[in-house]
Amino acid sequence: MKRSEKKRQARALPPAKVRLPKALYTTGWSEIVEHWHKNMQPKPPGTLETVRFAMALEGLRTAEALVISPAVCNHVYGENVVLCRLIDGFGIAGVEQLLEEGALQFLLWRPMILYHNKGQLDGAKLDPLTSGNLNSQAHSDPQASVEMGLKGGWLDQPWPKLERLAKLAIERTHLPAQNVAHDAVAAVRQAYDSGGLRRHGFDPSRPRWELDDDKRARLSGIAEDIAKGVVLYDCEFDFHESGTSWEQLLRFRQIVQAPNAAAPAVNHCLALEGVPSIPALIRGGAVEMKEIAKLRNHPATQELRKWLWSQPDPRDAEAVARAWLSQMTTTPMKDRKWFKAVRLTSFSVLGGVLGAVVGGPPGMAAGMAIGTGLNQALGMLDSYGLEKLLTRPGPRRFADLVRVKAAQHAQGKQNGNRKARRAAAAKAPRR
Repeated sequence: MKRSEKKRQARALPPAKVRLPKALYTTGWSEIVEHWHKNMQPKPPGTLETVRFAMALEGLRTAEALVISPAVCNHVYGENVVLCRLIDGFGIAGVEQLLEEGALQFLLWRPMILYHNKGQLDGAKLDPLTSGNLNSQAHSDPQASVEMGLKGGWLDQPWPKLERLAKLAIERTHLPAQNVAHDAVAAVRQAYDSGGLRRHGFDPSRPRWELDDDKRARLSGIAEDIAKGVVLYDCEFDFHESGTSWEQLLRFRQIVQAPNAAAPAVNHCLALEGVPSIPALIRGGAVEMKEIAKLRNHPATQELRKWLWSQPDPRDAEAVARAWLSQMTTTPMKDRKWFKAVRLTSFSVLGGVLGAVVGGPPGMAAGMAIGTGLNQALGMLDSYGLEKLLTRPGPRRFADLVRVKAAQHAQGKQNGNRKARRAAAAKAPRR
C-alpha cells in the first residue's frame, strides 16, 4: 500500500454509528383525523370510501411498524382522536397492552410558528416571523388531550372501560419544551442573515419585511421543520414512511436522519424467504389487527427486532438483505443458481399474493393465492436445506412464524371452501 493511501486512511473518520431510535414517529393518523374527523364541514360524495381506504393503509403501516420497531409515536394536535382510531383497529385490550409496554406513544404538538402577511404590518419594517406556544388545554395538557379525545364523541365506548387505557396514554404522551418554537425562529433568522438560506432562494441583502407572502410562508415552513426536527432528535425518534410525515423535513437533513427504511428492508428479506409481508398477511386475513400486540411479543418477533436494529444501518435494504442471506446459506453470494432461486421465490410470492389481495378479481381467495405462492417457494428452497437452516438462531425464525400463519390461513380457507361446497351440495335438490 502506498504511503499516501495509508495517510488517507489514517485521516478518514470512522463511519457514523446508526442510532437505535426509541420509536418511529408518524403523522399519518393525525393527518387523517384532522382532515376527516375533526373537520365538520360538508364532505363531497365518496368521502366514506376515501376515509376507509386511508385508515386501512395507515393501519397496515402502524401494524408493520409495531412489529419491526421498538415503538411507534403518533403526532397529535389537540384532542387525541388518534387514540380513538387506534382503538378501532387494535381493540381496547390491544391498545392497552401496547401502551403498557411503551410500544405506542404520542407527541402532543404545542409549538406555534406563524408569519404576518405583508398587508397586516401596514408597511412597518418588522420581522414577519413570530413564535409561541398553543396554550389551550387540548394542546398543552396530555390529560386533557386524551380525555377530550376519548369523551368527545369520536369513540362509542363507555368511559369505565377506557379509564385504565386513558391513564396509560397520558403517561405515554410527550410534550415539547416551551422554547422550541422560539429557538427555531431564531435559527432561521440567523441562517437568513448569514446567507445560509441563499440556496433556498433567500437573498440576505433583502430585508425580511420586504418578502412577499409566498416567501414568508416558505420561511415559516423552514422554521416549523427545524422545530419538529429538534424535538424528535431530542426524543431519539426516527421517521416512519407515512404520507408526508418525513417529506416536510427533507430540508433539514443535517439534523434529522433520512426517512426510515427498516420496513422495506424487512419486507425485502421476507420476500427472499418466500413469505408475504405483515401488511400482505393482514390484507389477506391471515393476521387480524387485534393480533398485532400478541405477534409483537412473540419470541421470534423479538429476535427479529434485536437482529434488525443491531445491523450497521437498518435502513440500508440491500445490506440488510445480504446479512439475511448470509444466515440462509453458506453458498457464496456470487452463486448464480442461488440468486435465481431467490428471484423466482420473490416473484411468485409478491406477485401472487399482492396481486390477488390488492388488484385481483374480487372473487379470488387471498388465502389460496398465499398457499400457492408458499408451495412454490418451499419447493424451490427445500433443495437448499430449508428445514435445517431454519434451526439457526436469528431473524429467520420470524419468517418461519409468518410462513406458518400464512399456511394455516390458506389451509383454513381451503377447508372452509370444501365444507361450503359440501353443504351447498347437500341442500341442493336431487335430480
